Amino acid sequence: MRLPLFFFVAGLLAVAAGIPCRAAETIWWEAEKPLATNFPARSAFSADTLAQTRERLSGGDWLSNSGKRAAQAPAAFASYSVLVADAGEYQFWARKFWKHGPFEWRFDGGAWTTCGRDIALADDTPLRTHVGANWVHLGQVKLTAGAHRLEIRLLAKPGEDLTAAFDCFVLAPGVFVPSGKLKPGERSGQADEGFFAYEPGIDPFTADALLDLRSINEATAGQNGPLRARGDQILLGDSTPVRFLAVNCGYNIIQQDPDAIDYLARRLGKAGVNMVRAHGPLFDINSDPASQDGAKLDALMRFVAAMKRQGIYTTISFYFPLWFSARDGGPLEGYEGRDDRKPFAALFFNPQLQERYRQMARRILDTPSPYGKSTLGADPAVGIVELINEDSFFFWTFNRKAVPPAQWKLLESQYHQWLTRRYGSIDKAVQSWATAKVREDQPGRPAILDAWNMTADGIRAGGADKRRRMADQARFLAETQRDFYDRMRGYLKDDLKFTGLVVGSNWTVADPATLDAIERWTYTSTDVLDQHGYFEPLKHQGEGASYSVRIGHTFGDKAAVEHPRDWPLRLNRIEGHPSIISELGWNFPNRRRTDYPLVVGAYSALQGASGVYLFAVNNAYLNDSAMAKFSASDPLTVIGLPIMAMLFRRGDVRQAEPVARQALTLERMFSLDGAGWASAPMLDALRQSDVPAGAAAGAALDPLTYLVGPVVRTIGQKPGESYRRDLSKFIDPSARRVSSATGELTLDWGKGLLTVNTPRTQAIGGFLSRAGRVDLRDVSIECDNEFASVAVTALDGRPLAESRRILVQVIPEEQPYGFAVEGGRITAVGAAPFGLRKISVRVELPVRPESRVAGLDENGYPVGRAIGLSPVASGTRARFAMPENVCSVIVQP
Repeated sequence: MRLPLFFFVAGLLAVAAGIPCRAAETIWWEAEKPLATNFPARSAFSADTLAQTRERLSGGDWLSNSGKRAAQAPAAFASYSVLVADAGEYQFWARKFWKHGPFEWRFDGGAWTTCGRDIALADDTPLRTHVGANWVHLGQVKLTAGAHRLEIRLLAKPGEDLTAAFDCFVLAPGVFVPSGKLKPGERSGQADEGFFAYEPGIDPFTADALLDLRSINEATAGQNGPLRARGDQILLGDSTPVRFLAVNCGYNIIQQDPDAIDYLARRLGKAGVNMVRAHGPLFDINSDPASQDGAKLDALMRFVAAMKRQGIYTTISFYFPLWFSARDGGPLEGYEGRDDRKPFAALFFNPQLQERYRQMARRILDTPSPYGKSTLGADPAVGIVELINEDSFFFWTFNRKAVPPAQWKLLESQYHQWLTRRYGSIDKAVQSWATAKVREDQPGRPAILDAWNMTADGIRAGGADKRRRMADQARFLAETQRDFYDRMRGYLKDDLKFTGLVVGSNWTVADPATLDAIERWTYTSTDVLDQHGYFEPLKHQGEGASYSVRIGHTFGDKAAVEHPRDWPLRLNRIEGHPSIISELGWNFPNRRRTDYPLVVGAYSALQGASGVYLFAVNNAYLNDSAMAKFSASDPLTVIGLPIMAMLFRRGDVRQAEPVARQALTLERMFSLDGAGWASAPMLDALRQSDVPAGAAAGAALDPLTYLVGPVVRTIGQKPGESYRRDLSKFIDPSARRVSSATGELTLDWGKGLLTVNTPRTQAIGGFLSRAGRVDLRDVSIECDNEFASVAVTALDGRPLAESRRILVQVIPEEQPYGFAVEGGRITAVGAAPFGLRKISVRVELPVRPESRVAGLDENGYPVGRAIGLSPVASGTRARFAMPENVCSVIVQP
């Protein structure tokens, strides 16, 4: 047994206004220096196995364990003496190895409290592949002044895994913002050459912030009633049209401690966000939700209430086939003994699964919230409920490998009933198809064929007869899918009294030209149409590359301004229905991402989106500590949120009139003639793996069309006229240039330069150093950074030429400290802090030289000395240079 000396460090915690907090000592001690322990002196995870990264551990070491617990061995434990200077309530935190080592803890011989494998991780510091240090919130304790004894004990039973490691512990008298090994108030200042450290301190949320967009949200989300849909728009309760700049949050975020959630809500509201998507499973499909633990539901209710207080609505997404595995004894048969038990497509047609789904929905929406005055279903702050995420009869996952024979047979029986209703008998249906028969058919029992058979390639393999057969199958499947959305919308609205809007799904299809219109039509039985899109780096490859960033992965940087045909901003709108993109990602690893806030804000507004949801928040303090594959909490995104809010939410970029309109009758749509107007889907790497190698998705529309203006469809018995505007004056392929129909946006993808030229916001993004001086409508910009975005916007809503309060923002390249690449191969993933490329930007504005220019820190407060303005000859214009380590400035009288 080792008996190291006790180690104690105290620091001061900044006060956060509006968040429970008091100025008092924060108590910090090292886990590797217990009073007593039976952890081994060395393990497979000892600090000496982390030669390159052990400096990322507090004190350079941690207490670790590995192997299996022997049959007669006692539980692994450690104890500490903790000196508390001031009596009071403290938040108890530990920095430990991921979710490993479920353990229990107690102070002074009191009741044990368990930290399970489902603990929410507040941050992530990579140490080596599959090994990292993470802060976790363990609970609240009330302690008297003096010495106290802490005990921890691993929960591994004999024969179970002892893997665990503890770096340090903290008792905080109020809000504690995890920042790796740094103690409260500390900054490392570490930055790679050419970068400066992005290390925001705790935001006090005081009135002296010069950049705070909280006022553009409602005082309370839903204060005037629930959201409504009218035509192409979503309306607030007072009938004001609204657009949503949103982020996705999974349950690792939603289940953070209450202080962290309150902090996140306030920080999001301050940045201009007015919607969050709570995306993750609350209950398992294999048993009655009433019998399952409600901890996630309680966290969701608390999360909704916190967001509501900041004028932020919540979208709830609770069902995705990839989250579930059908188990023996559950509502689904036929999955026994299968490697793949994901219930793709089953929810659309299986009555038992639908009943279990209704039970889940009832518990989520019809349980009174302890954090509000109603159920979530009756709370107008719950703006949208999504029925099913990323699943469809018309995607590649609809096949006999994914859907077991018992479920396929059930669907075929429903198909035969449908054919009988449509034709009078199955024989008559088969006769109408002439010779279109396949090997799987039984006499008089035509088989359902997988998704490939409904694509242009699949139909060509069978000729005209095959087309007639597949047209009937597609119609049956579409009606089945649409009927599910219709019935479930009714269940939520009528039975559960849900007051908000309903989304069907958001998925893509195996062949857009043949099937996309059908997929979108099935969604029209709900309130809002949805879709997803991802911008991937070039050839990101390596083990786990579809969901992570690791040493050894290879990739290529990819600038959106050079690859416009790969943009995921292609709204497949249907007239009369609002459209959103509930997952929009600009994925890592990619060092050419600084253009994406301009691209998202500008082109979402141009196409008339009602909401864009960035994917996804990884850190409740909006300060990522590592490079994640999907991120909406990295510095670049956080800096860009206010500009996206101005371009999109405020509507500084005007929505154009439709440039293409396709009018489809139902009969034409179900003919599968391949004439649908849709471009190829932009999938993330994880779902791209569902697409068969060599599959060709038809795309009858040039993606550049969406950069000119909206593309819309009408579907019905008499849908009107189709048209396509002559786009030759907007798209010049030889010059590699495309302009919006409004004249406000120009993309020169040959030069890699995007310009935004509106009365209230003017900006440039892309390869700026080679662009030289860029003269926009009212401002001129020069940037020596090779790749960046620079935006100038009037915060007071006036045209820039008249504005008395102007925000200038520079969005430079970013990377974690120590991130390294050799020959396209990642040799080090780095860790906190993120670094931002040093800034070299000069801006000329329509302001008088006596105006004041204040640089802002990461939280929007004035920092440093006033920045000098130099007059321009006219006397009504002035110029200044951005400081190299300041991304935002405010110019005002």
